Amino acid sequence: MGQIDFTYIGTLFFRSIQRFIIYLVVLMNAVFTTVESVNSQEPVDTILNRVYTMQYTQPDSCLALLESLEFERSDELSPTNRAIVYYYQGNIYWYLQKLNTSTLFYKKCLKEADQNDDSLRVVVVLSDIGYVFSNQDKNDSAIYYLHNSAIVVSPRIPSIIILIFSSEL
Repeated sequence: MGQIDFTYIGTLFFRSIQRFIIYLVVLMNAVFTTVESVNSQEPVDTILNRVYTMQYTQPDSCLALLESLEFERSDELSPTNRAIVYYYQGNIYWYLQKLNTSTLFYKKCLKEADQNDDSLRVVVVLSDIGYVFSNQDKNDSAIYYLHNSAIVVSPRIPSIIILIFSSEL
């Protein structure tokens, strides 16, 4: 019968404890650095930058934060920031595969951007709505929104976009 190597067993035990401690530290760090905590004195732009960087890693916290901006601090939102709030909500719901809700927020953003003559945001949002419809296999709606986004960019591009997009259907 072979001898038991207690040094090896001790090393394995120590490594397991070490990994467990590292796991706990990472977990506690994630819990205590959520984006839900908002300082009411914190500038809206700073909050939106935090959401931008964490929208796919902490979507639920970001949604709560965006909703608090939308409802509790709405008087502080410029028209551009209001459009950004809606846009990020659309992005997060798209990421969560809640496509109908995503479309709803993209359309709110589109309305806000259109009222403020923000043609760049209009193009981006029209394209995103088109991609959401494409993900839902609603190809006619997808083509409609992608076509309209191309019209905003240039009157000459739409037919090229339609030809490329329909060749992939």
